[in-house]
Amino acid sequence: MNLEADPIETVGVGIIGLGNRGPGITETVAKINENAMPNCEINAVCDVVEDRVQEMASTLQEDYGMDPATYSAGVSEDEWEDDESFREDDLDKMVDSGWKQLVERNDIDLVYIFTHHRSHAEMCVYAMDKGKHVAVAVPAATTIKECWDLVQASERNQVHCVQNENYNYREEELWVLNMVQEGVFDEITFARGGYIHNLVGTYFMGAYGPPINWRSRMHMEEKGDTYPTHGVGPIAWYLELLRGDRMESLVAQESPEAALSEYAQNELGPGDEFYGQTDWANGDTTRSLIKTNKGLHIEEQLDVKTTRTTSGLSHNTLAGTGGFHESTTHHGSSLSIGNEGHNVLDDETYDEYRDEYEHPVWESLGKQAEGYGHGGGDYIMVYRLIDALNKGRPVDQNVYDAVHWSAIRPLSRISINHGSRPVKFPSFTREDWEKNRELPINKYTEKGLELSTDVKFVTGGETFELTATFTNDDRTVVEDVQLDFDAPSGWDAMSTTETSLDEVAVDESVTVAWEVTAPPEPDSDDTIEVTAAYVREGTTIEISNRPSVSVPPAPPTGDTYLSDHEWTTATIGWGSIGLDESVDGNTLSIGGETYEKGIGIHAESEIVYYLNGNVSQFVTDVGIDDEVGDEGNVKFRVLGDDEVLIETDVLTGEDSAVSLDVDISGVDVLELVVTEGTDGTVDYDHANWADARVFK
Repeated sequence: MNLEADPIETVGVGIIGLGNRGPGITETVAKINENAMPNCEINAVCDVVEDRVQEMASTLQEDYGMDPATYSAGVSEDEWEDDESFREDDLDKMVDSGWKQLVERNDIDLVYIFTHHRSHAEMCVYAMDKGKHVAVAVPAATTIKECWDLVQASERNQVHCVQNENYNYREEELWVLNMVQEGVFDEITFARGGYIHNLVGTYFMGAYGPPINWRSRMHMEEKGDTYPTHGVGPIAWYLELLRGDRMESLVAQESPEAALSEYAQNELGPGDEFYGQTDWANGDTTRSLIKTNKGLHIEEQLDVKTTRTTSGLSHNTLAGTGGFHESTTHHGSSLSIGNEGHNVLDDETYDEYRDEYEHPVWESLGKQAEGYGHGGGDYIMVYRLIDALNKGRPVDQNVYDAVHWSAIRPLSRISINHGSRPVKFPSFTREDWEKNRELPINKYTEKGLELSTDVKFVTGGETFELTATFTNDDRTVVEDVQLDFDAPSGWDAMSTTETSLDEVAVDESVTVAWEVTAPPEPDSDDTIEVTAAYVREGTTIEISNRPSVSVPPAPPTGDTYLSDHEWTTATIGWGSIGLDESVDGNTLSIGGETYEKGIGIHAESEIVYYLNGNVSQFVTDVGIDDEVGDEGNVKFRVLGDDEVLIETDVLTGEDSAVSLDVDISGVDVLELVVTEGTDGTVDYDHANWADARVFK
């Protein structure tokens, strides 16, 4: 259950699949390597479509200094979209054998897989049999046989098979987990989770194709809860499933199908693969009632076709004798504690609970995770996996978690196909689930080392104070604690406090400070780092961190288009930032007006520029790019030195461009932020900073 593989100093990563989720996670891996402590490098990327592979390779080379090998079937994007033969349900044709060449490389330790659901298990097994760890998009398996195949491959090769369930790492879900661990809910009796997200139009707009619109085909061919892990994943951690309890039986029901038939008949044209289709297998909603071995009750729901949007993407409820919590991805959460009638906590008390029970992982990584996909969950998910492989510790989500959660898909299908009869979960751990074990996310959480400075950017010869706070979040005293500063040649640091301690007690913190001076001409690639080494139960452990201070690019000295100027940091919620083009690589266009210059972005995003007070005016036209039609729903915000200078109302694809003219006199740091609007999703939030420029 708690496999500890040999530590890997630098994890060699290979990426298979660059069509949808792949690009975002690929750049997250690259950012982890660039900005954080886990050590990794992307050595190869693969997709059927050659254009996607070359675009990603170029991004990794230009933005992150990586030079990955590339594998593809040699198909262009146009060929892929237009060739009717690719609509055949043939995995060998859809997933070219180039992926096997990637897996077989000697410089690959971890393979990320972002492909058709039905290819996940086959690819995972092949990679594990080649001695590779795997991280696969959800669900990891679509049949019970595939579940067993994954377990057996992981066991016989002693490698990790991790399911990329990012909702487990969101701030909300980890906060609830911490409250569970601290006993806030007392005895838990019921949990409910679900994927609730109207996707009817999305299924036919090419997000999962073309030409093989596999997610639509899935609903045509298959009954049951086809996407269960967003809902059940966090619940499995709350209830410590496979660590003293497990899901034992399931009963599933579905409503009649209507939404996709109606859309196919009324909205699609004759050229569409699904035009006029009415024989969809999957009902509009599916509910599964699950009983655990200890008698706890879980309700899991799939609802991606009704117009119920108030629940956002994921909906989780947790009930115990001491408290009740309900959350949705985009519409906040409520908490009631004790026997206070029907009332939920007021905002002030709720915030106190948020502060008191923030999970240590978010306390240490929350700032780094800001702006990344799924509310920062993508960043922390990737960070935790790479860190586990570096240190040789158990992963947060092992192969047994992957198949236990994924099994809801085939079991719900079996139940519905047999008149909603109860079906049993296989015991994938062979009864090893009965042992009480601590969740790795809690056991191997080192808030450890927090750094702070009084500056964000450092220029030549500048002196600043750097403080490091080491906290022992372990469950035992740690000894021989030593904190060290490290930087490239030319940097100078003088400690102003003691840097060595004999021991640090549980929950105790110690702070060390240095006076740091940059060289006369620091390089923008210079990074400074603090390392804390200590001994825990006879084992020496090192943790490191880098402060959020950097050497900025040279600031603009005159009138400049920002698409021609180097940013200091940038994050994007999906895809790659477009310079003088949209996020999809098209000419920038808002409300029918095109622009030669500007920046194409996708919510949630932030681009930061160092200005050094050299310019006085920022001008731009903002809006949703025409490439998504009337979709999209965002807000634009401009900040100067952390103060909001201007913010737009919500803009959609139906709106014309909004012109912004902002006084930035004396501003050192300019931030361009795009957030989701009011529709509860970031789907199609293709935003443009058109003609964005600064003036002297």
